[in-house]
Amino acid sequence: MPLLAVAFVLGALFPAGAVATGDTNNSGPGLGRGGDDETIGTLPIVGNHGQHLELVRHVRDVRPDFYLEGAYDELLATIIGFTGSGQVSYEPLPGGHVRLGFHGQLEVQLDRGLLQVTGIQVGTSVPEGYRAAQAWTGFAGQARSLRLHAGDFSLPVSSLDSLGLLDQAPWVLGAQSRAHGSFLLHAFSDAGILYLGQNY
Repeated sequence: MPLLAVAFVLGALFPAGAVATGDTNNSGPGLGRGGDDETIGTLPIVGNHGQHLELVRHVRDVRPDFYLEGAYDELLATIIGFTGSGQVSYEPLPGGHVRLGFHGQLEVQLDRGLLQVTGIQVGTSVPEGYRAAQAWTGFAGQARSLRLHAGDFSLPVSSLDSLGLLDQAPWVLGAQSRAHGSFLLHAFSDAGILYLGQNY
């Protein structure tokens, strides 16, 4: 089935703010009931020629991750590709929006124009294991230290991009935990694409 058709079908079956349910024995790209860490579908990214990311309800992740918040159909349109591997958690939010959390060593490519028009928010989720971890943030080569707190936090990626600052140097957020190792998130722009990714 062509990826565009898959995107249409999943968009119809899995609208923003609702989690579709179905046969848990479904072995295809459809949606199952899902529990913690259980696959409930795939995230259709049209530009990746058959590659996909698993869509799950929850991920038990001891490391920070980044997320995108907005209307589900707008998120699908804005994400135009990815590299690396990982999973994507799906969380319905009030007002018909969803949060897609990206877990693993991966980088997504976002359409800069759509990112600005839709108002999609970029953030990070910091687990308890990174509370008070040594951390730093800022533009590459000019980062300053900070102390992390556990929880979900908005990141200034969209506003930095709208000012054209991500064309000049990557913006980073890094942390080092004794128990769980290092984390580095980066964001930079090139032409019409914003690259947002993380490494461990």
